[in-house]
Amino acid sequence: MKRVILSLVTVVLAGCVTTNVVPTGKDTYLATVRNCGFCTASATATEAAAKYCAERGQVSTVTNIQTVFGSGAADVQFTCSSPAAQKPARMDNGTSTLEVQSAH
Repeated sequence: MKRVILSLVTVVLAGCVTTNVVPTGKDTYLATVRNCGFCTASATATEAAAKYCAERGQVSTVTNIQTVFGSGAADVQFTCSSPAAQKPARMDNGTSTLEVQSAH
């Protein structure tokens, strides 16, 4: 009985994810993940985007993520570009600091 349950769990975890990458415009693509089950669909689609661009000697930039909570599905829109074309990350990680001074 334990072997049957282990086999069933292995099949559920292993072979159900479908991932596709399709072009949607100039250097723009859509990675779709369906039937993700116990995985995180948006992370799986983002990894597919990175792999797709890396195979072409480029890096991916995610421009949009759409998921349906609990459905095991995600759509990740992304672009591929050369590493040199990437914008440098902000030193402040996108945060701003305001200093409030009291009036004297």
